Amino acid sequence: MAGPSHRAGAVALKAATAQMRYEELRNDGQRWTLGDADISGPNLVPAVHKAIQILAFINQQPRAVTLSAIIEDTGITKSHCFSILRTLVHHGWLHFNPDLKTYELGTGILRDVSSITLQASPLFVVNSIVQELPLQTGTSCILSEPHADGGFVVVEKANAPGQLEISYPVGHHYPRDTSAHMKALLAWVDAEEVEAWLAGWTPVSYTPSSVTSMQGVWRQLELTRERGYALSVDEFTLGIAAIALPIFDNAGQVVYILDCVGLTPDITARQGEVARALIAAVGEIHRAIGGRPPQNFPRAGSKA
Repeated sequence: MAGPSHRAGAVALKAATAQMRYEELRNDGQRWTLGDADISGPNLVPAVHKAIQILAFINQQPRAVTLSAIIEDTGITKSHCFSILRTLVHHGWLHFNPDLKTYELGTGILRDVSSITLQASPLFVVNSIVQELPLQTGTSCILSEPHADGGFVVVEKANAPGQLEISYPVGHHYPRDTSAHMKALLAWVDAEEVEAWLAGWTPVSYTPSSVTSMQGVWRQLELTRERGYALSVDEFTLGIAAIALPIFDNAGQVVYILDCVGLTPDITARQGEVARALIAAVGEIHRAIGGRPPQNFPRAGSKA
């Protein structure tokens, strides 16, 4: 039978952990055991409560954190904490760095709450990826949104440090047949949508290389699918080339066009390298927002 000092110790432990910890010593008359403590509130699930507590703590930190730091803040036992972390990593809600043994929030959490994040801020989940892309490609990168009039409006841009900036200000309106944008928009949609687009199209010769025939548009869309990305070389502006891809939402609709822009000699010389980085970035965006591109859409690792 446990004596008064044991009972006092149990009460003290429970009081000390009421705010952050969810284990307590219990006595069954024969021995002391460590188990889940009661959590205030109606019908709360302890494991879920702990998982949310861990996520909230990591979200408040300026950098990735270790298992010991999480345990120290939350008071969750090491075995329970590790199991929860492993589960969150498995689902992509956390990212684990095996070299540093640290945890940080993963894009999976954005993917699984994409409907609310996109409603709250359509650019929230893609902006950081767009900002990183110029560092990988050495190009200017522009994110545009299809407009109701058929054109495209610039909603975000990023430039590579030390590189010549070739971009347009946020709010700039591209015409509907801006070469790279148009190819990216139409290459992976149904033929009926392409025909509807062509029905309202008045060809414009921006440069001698501009596509100005319906047959030419169909051929360019075919080449775009075969290549795995839209390519414009001197078609909209002489001396400027662009590589572009669409971004699809969770309903399979194009919501953005992301393109890498540069001087024609540089883009053509590094075409495959830039395209692979763009394909990888768009894939990361799709995973983050729960986007559903078509089956024949290029994936990271595909030939570019």
